Amino acid sequence: MFVSYFPKPRLFFISAVAWALLAVLFWYFVGSGLGAAIGLPPLAPGLESPIGVSVFWSAPFLWFYIYYVLAVALFAGFWFAYSPHRWQMWSVLGSALIIFNTYFSVQVSVAINAWYGPFYDLIQQALAKTAPVTAAQLYLGMLGLPASLSWQSPSACSISSSSATGYSAGARR
Repeated sequence: MFVSYFPKPRLFFISAVAWALLAVLFWYFVGSGLGAAIGLPPLAPGLESPIGVSVFWSAPFLWFYIYYVLAVALFAGFWFAYSPHRWQMWSVLGSALIIFNTYFSVQVSVAINAWYGPFYDLIQQALAKTAPVTAAQLYLGMLGLPASLSWQSPSACSISSSSATGYSAGARR
């Protein structure tokens, strides 16, 4: 099956691994900073990526998308010229799309974890009793909103281990 789908499969896969290694090394040592030449600089030292969906169209992400397309285009261009094949669009470009989709899926998971990170921190603070946590902060955190939008004072409904379970003597039902 590989022979009918990929051009010269053994050489193709060896070159794909070598090209991927070269592209990754170039990205980490040189490429990530080259985006500044076209107006897509990396994040400044000390700055964090934006939290939320906007991370996917931030300058570093846009530059990576362009870099990935260029790396795939160079690899595919070589194989399209070196060994034209009936299924080359599907085999070469389809494989690159599968790899990109896998990468993007991981980035979506990372973005979701970053989005809910402050909420998870609130849960940890409430359970460890390291800081007062209000019910309003928890509800806003479940919605993914910043706890700074809370309209109640921290002493109004502080969460402790007894009130979180509903077994406090003064708890309203």
